[in-house]
Amino acid sequence: GGQAQLARFLGSVDVKPVDRRLGQEAGALSGRARAGDAVDATVVAIADAGDRIITGDPDDIRALVSVSGRPILVVRC
Repeated sequence: GGQAQLARFLGSVDVKPVDRRLGQEAGALSGRARAGDAVDATVVAIADAGDRIITGDPDDIRALVSVSGRPILVVRC
């Protein structure tokens, strides 16, 4: 059921602390993209090449991914 699906999904989520370096990278991405908010920019800053970002707001995330220079797949949910 739904709980099993949620458990599988959460097992694929990578949780990372936001430190100064990551915050600065997120700020730089946001400035270059002129899009997104601090959370969107932080999600993109954390993502590695080949990762997927699942979002209800793909436009801002795509703008941030574009300026990141990393091949990250953005998926609308």
